[in-house]
This record gives sequence, C-alpha cells and structure tokens, in this order.
Amino acid sequence: MDRRSSRRNSNLSTSTSSSARGTEALAQINQEASQIIDENIPQQLRYLFRNRTEMTDQTEPMDIDDEPTVTENSVSVNRDNTRENDLMNVDQPIEAETETNTEGNDNDNVQDIAQDEEVDHETDSEEEEEEDSIPQNDSSMNEEPEEIVNQRVFLPPEIRETLRSVVQTNTNSDQLGRLANFFLMLDRTALTDWNLDLLISKLAQIVQKVSSDEGGLSLDMMFSGQSDIDPVILQSIFESSLPQSDFTVITMATRCLGNLVSTLGDSAEHMVSKSIKEKVVPLFCDILVKGPQSNDSEHLKDIIMALYQFSRHNRVDCTGIIVEKHVFPHIWISIFPFLTDNDRILPLKLLANCCQRAPLDSFSTLLEEAINVPDFQSLFADHELPDVIHWCCLSLSFLVSRFRGEISSLSIFLSDDVVKHIIKNVNGLGDHNQVRLWNMFTILAYKSRPIISKFFQLGIGNAIYEALTRKPAGFLDAKDSVKVMIEKVQENLSEVEAISLQPHNLYKQIFLFILALFPALPRSTGIQHKNHGVSAVSTTSTGEKDNNEKDMIVDSDEKLCESQLDELIELSQFKEPVKHFACLLVPTLIKAYRGTENWESRKLIVAIILVFVLYLDKELMCEILQQSSIEKFLRCVFTASSYVTKVNDHVLDLQTYSLEIVAYCLESWGEFFGDIFDGSGVLDQAEKLNDEQLAKETKVQ
Repeated sequence: MDRRSSRRNSNLSTSTSSSARGTEALAQINQEASQIIDENIPQQLRYLFRNRTEMTDQTEPMDIDDEPTVTENSVSVNRDNTRENDLMNVDQPIEAETETNTEGNDNDNVQDIAQDEEVDHETDSEEEEEEDSIPQNDSSMNEEPEEIVNQRVFLPPEIRETLRSVVQTNTNSDQLGRLANFFLMLDRTALTDWNLDLLISKLAQIVQKVSSDEGGLSLDMMFSGQSDIDPVILQSIFESSLPQSDFTVITMATRCLGNLVSTLGDSAEHMVSKSIKEKVVPLFCDILVKGPQSNDSEHLKDIIMALYQFSRHNRVDCTGIIVEKHVFPHIWISIFPFLTDNDRILPLKLLANCCQRAPLDSFSTLLEEAINVPDFQSLFADHELPDVIHWCCLSLSFLVSRFRGEISSLSIFLSDDVVKHIIKNVNGLGDHNQVRLWNMFTILAYKSRPIISKFFQLGIGNAIYEALTRKPAGFLDAKDSVKVMIEKVQENLSEVEAISLQPHNLYKQIFLFILALFPALPRSTGIQHKNHGVSAVSTTSTGEKDNNEKDMIVDSDEKLCESQLDELIELSQFKEPVKHFACLLVPTLIKAYRGTENWESRKLIVAIILVFVLYLDKELMCEILQQSSIEKFLRCVFTASSYVTKVNDHVLDLQTYSLEIVAYCLESWGEFFGDIFDGSGVLDQAEKLNDEQLAKETKVQ
C-alpha cells in the first residue's frame, strides 16, 4: 500500500508539475498574442478579432456579458477565455487549483500557481483598462439610416470613416482630400456599388454649409453710434466681421465631385448627371457670382475646374445653367485677374465647353457677357501665354461653327489685334484644333466678306504657306516685282524636301478655305481657242460631295450673281495683298501637288490654281504662271491622270479643271502660252483628253 501510495503521489506530482509548466507556457503565449493584437489591430476591431479566434475552441459562442463557470478541470482551460471574460472578478478563488495542490504539491508547483495567479491578475487588469475604450455591442448605437457604401464592400478604414462623416455633413478638409485622391485611384466599375446620389447630396450640403457661414457682425451693428471709434479697434472689428469659414473644405469637396465625375467618364451621364445638375451646378455658380470671400480663392479655381469637368462631352448637360447664371462677367472681373499663369486657362476651357454645347438660345447672352467684351478681347495680346490664346481661339471656333444669328454681331472679329493673334497662333495648335480654326475661317469667308477681308489683309496667306511648308513666310517684300517674289519663294521651297499633306483632313480644310475666298467655281466656262481648238467640256460626277465643295461649283450656264461680282470688286481693292498671296501660294501649291498621291488633294490644288486664273488680275496671273512654269505642272497632271485605271470623281474633276486652265490661258494669253503648250506637249495631251471626254459624253447620251 505504501509503495503504491508513494508511486501514486509521485505520478500526481509529476502530472501536476507538467500541467503547471504547460499552463505557464500557455499563459506566456497568450500574453504575447494579446500584445501583438494590441499593437497591430485597430482598437475598434480587437473584440471582434478575439471573439472570432476563440469561437473555434468553444462549443458555444460566448457573449461579452456571460460569466464563465469554474469547474474542477479549470486548470486546462485556455487563458484566452479568461481575457475574454471582462465581468469576471479578479478576487474570485480558483477552487480547482486549491484542491489539486492539497494532495502533496511541492514548493515549485506552489510557486507556479502563484505566478499563474499574478498573470491572471495582470491580464484582468489590462482587460479592465481596455473595456472603457472598446465600443459596446449595442445595435442602437451603430445603427445608421443611410450608407454611401454597403458594409460588405471593402474600403480602407480611413475612407470608411470619411464617408460616415460625409453622411453626417461633419467632415474636415483632410478627410475630403483623402477621399478626392481615392477617387483618382478607382476604376469606374468600382463605383457601381456606391450610393452616388447620396454622396453628391451630402457633399453639396457641406459646400452650402460652409459657403453660407458668414460669421462676424453686421455693418449696421458695427457703425451704429460709433462715429468716434478708434481706427485700430474699428479695423479689428471689421476683420472679425469677415467670414470665418474654412474654405479649404469647399476646395476639397469640390475636388471630390470633380474627380468623381472624371473617374466615371462617359458613365457620368447616366449615373450622376441628374444629381450634379440639380444640386451642385447651381450652387457652384452662385459661389462664383459672389466672387472671392477671402484672400484664399483656391476654392474658386477648383469650382471652375469642376464645372469644366461636368460640362465635357457625355457627362453633365449643364452649360445652359452656367450661361444663365451669368457666371462669366464675374469671372472676368473678380476672379480671372488674380489667377496664376498656370490657372488662367481654366475659365477659358469652361468657356470653350459652353460655346460648344450651350443651347442656341443662350448664344446672345454668351456673346454679350463673355465674347464681345473688352476683358476677353484683351487676352489676344503678346504678353499672354500661348495656351491662353489657343483656348480663346478654340472658343471662337466652337461659337462660329454653331452660330445661327447675324454674323455682324460677332464684333470681336473687327479688332485687328484679335485677328492678328488668331492668324499668328493657328499653326501652333494640334492638328485637330487647327482643323477647327480653318473651318471657322471658311465659314466666315462664306458669311461675312468684311470680316474675311480683314483676315486677308492681315496675313492669312502667310499662315497657309507656313502650314504647308512648316517654314516662316516673312521673307517677301511688297515692293518686289512678281519675278523677284517667285524666285524667292522657289529658293525657299528648295530647302523643303517634300510637302506632305498629312493629315489629309487638315489640308483639305485649308484648301476649301482658299476656294471660299472666291466666288463659286464654274463647272465649265465654255471657252474655246479658235487656233488650237481646245475647249473644256463638262463632266458629271455621280458621287456625293462635301458640303463646302458643293458651294464652289455651279452649272456651266449659270452666270455670276451680283453679290459675287461685288466680291470680285472688293477683292480687287487689295492689289498688294493679292499679289503677295498669289506669288506665295502658286509655286507652293505646285510643289505640294507633287508631294501627295491623294487625288482629292490634287483636285483641290488644281481647282485653286483655276480660280486664281479666273478671278485675279489677268496681267498678274499671266506673269505668275510664266515664272512658275505652268506647262510643266499641267503636263504632270495630264500624265498622272492618264495612268489611272479606276477613274473616280476626283480624277474626273481634276481633268476638267486642268482643261479649263489650258483653255483660259490660250484664250487670254495665246501669244505667250500657245507655243509653250505646243512645244511641251501639253496641247496634245489636252486635245486627247478632251476627245476622250467628248466620246464618253456622247456614249452616255
């Protein structure tokens, strides 16, 4: 019995010692784990983290208010459960350990249990300190009636917190700044799960709240009965009456809205257009009309940028509201002069969008308040940045392309400074924007001869030469003779390897503008030369033509109307500009013809030379054609077109215009060009082509 009892006590002691050492090690591990949780897990999520990790060890989830029951086997209970039980009393006796130790525990085991009790006391004390900072699991406190983003959607904690503050319309500029940057990192598809209408509404409320917070004292209260007040005190009172609002909040809220719409792109039209148009645009316009409310006008710049983002294509149809709110007069007077050089293009971008997309019935307001005003005209100046002038030019191009009123109301084009800077800067734009400006010139040429005459006088020919050759054109002297001018142009062109007419749409528009300077191009003059028997015949094109090309061609039996005759008389008044214009362009166009294989471009070049021959001074054109070796050009045209196997409308028109040039030269200057055309073979080529066209016409009939 003694031997068995001794063996039993020895085994119990060993078991108890092992259990104590395991308990001590487990307590130490749990303490280290708790420290890791405290350092790396946000305070609001610590309870949730511990609760989830412990649910795997418990048969039933334990609520934070449940008090655990101590059993005889509590020595093996996980110490994390002890940390979880916040309501447990730190003085509660550990009965299981006391009963176990009465069966012959040695001093080491007693010390182990004492250390365990100290660990338990420390752990419980830490839990009591953390209990005050852990939010209670009360559903009534966490209940939010409105959410911008569902809780199931992952968001960074700071963004989630910012959105909660936005819903409560109680946020600061730092939070809004983070949100604005966050939108730039998102893909538009990520915003489909957001309640964007609620977000826009709350941001608008934040802006409204800050902008309407006047603060200070009224002027009536300040000056009532205070006629002898000390000036220093008066100044301090006046400064205290100024708005004390944090306009940085408006800046960041505006950036949030602008970046949101920018990220959505074309999707903004159906996702946020209505909310932005109804709640944000009128509010922003009202703030701009008020003008600067403090020394810091950063928020005004960002509002203008946001309105520009809103008014872009397929986003928010708000240009009509902007114009009707009379924003631009206040921008020109109160805001634009104080913008930095880099920011001065922002109002002009907004103006360009309004000119491009505003309703037509708002154009009168736009002209009166934004275009035909000295503030806008003064931007066409040498000291302005090129980008500023470029956006001014684009605004005018959008306006003219859509304008349906009296062209005389565009009084801005009567300013020499405006016209000079438009001509000077047209070739500095990108290709697509150059097309817009040359299209504006073409429209003005058809609609207003006085305006386009000013362009003609102030050097539009130089701009054409520079567009074709990419070289400056200021090398001609008006006092030079035609021969000297042609020689200078040819010498300058010799430095150009080839003239590339790419992109095609740009140079097509330039050629159409040149043709628009003249009356409509006749289909056939019916001119015949008796000695050589050359006559130009009419060809019928089956394909549809460009709208601008239709205006340059009339039927053979149609005579020039009175308005066209007036245009010729008006054009003849500018003898020196016409001389410079023709001498500069005829040799250049001849070289450009050889540099392209596009038959439409070739047709337009030949058509331009034809209108020069028909409508400019005869003596002038005779000398220009002689100096330019027109016979070599015509021979090149006839030869190239004869090798075309698949003749299209452009080739047919080119051949017809070439025959017209030959016929007119023989009719008007036969003594000069008869022998030249005969000796160069041009006459034979023209007669052969003429016979072929007559045969085709007879066959069709």
